[in-house]
Amino acid sequence: MDAGGNIIIAGAKQMAPNPNYSGVVEYYNPDFQYRYLNLASTEYAPIIDNIEFSGGSAVSPFYSDFTLDSARTDRIPYPIGMPYGRYAGISVMTPRDSSEVIYNYVSADPDTSNFHGRPIGIVHQTDTYNTAILEFPLYYVEEPISYQILHQILNDFGEVPTGVDDDRMLLPRSTQLLQNYPNPFNNATTLKYNLSQAGNVSITIYNILGQKVAEPVSGYLQAGVQSVTWNANDLPSGIYFARMKTEDYSGSIKLLLLK
Repeated sequence: MDAGGNIIIAGAKQMAPNPNYSGVVEYYNPDFQYRYLNLASTEYAPIIDNIEFSGGSAVSPFYSDFTLDSARTDRIPYPIGMPYGRYAGISVMTPRDSSEVIYNYVSADPDTSNFHGRPIGIVHQTDTYNTAILEFPLYYVEEPISYQILHQILNDFGEVPTGVDDDRMLLPRSTQLLQNYPNPFNNATTLKYNLSQAGNVSITIYNILGQKVAEPVSGYLQAGVQSVTWNANDLPSGIYFARMKTEDYSGSIKLLLLK
């Protein structure tokens, strides 16, 4: 990892000391979880008691909520009597700092759950390496969201996905300019946008006086989830507006540059 590279880890109880462990595990330097996954701790519950997990709530605007594929979860032989459409044994994580939480735990019983609303998906990016840890098996996530999750992580890492059957990817249902991330930002921020169909697209940046200061996107693009990084290194702090236009869409967002 120190020489550069990316890693994606997905699965249930993957950091547990043993399959039957329950409780909180704290990490310290030089633990792999601490140094590279940027985790402070992971909390586990007994599998027989933890049968409430039913999906994930997207924290980042660049990801989508997901539910479990009941056709697959219903074939799991344990624990006996587990309700349909759930998965047993999912743990929750606490990131150290500078990590992006992309998914939170969704419980079928949020009023009584100890895990509902806590992180189960974390992305950590550095200048040398990138890591992502998903505390749920992608196999049990409904398609095509499982493909979108991997595609988005690889996109965030600057990788070009290969071996993914494009006709299994779900194209956005509507064209939309999403809120930039981070916001407020210092010098650089990412603009993400959905294109329901291919066509000419422009994204123009204006200052608070309505003056055009940049045009990070201009041209013909294919349908899909797109992103561009805008660097405002030469501009002063303040409020800016990004306006996106296509043949059938016009939308804008407010950006806050703080230096």
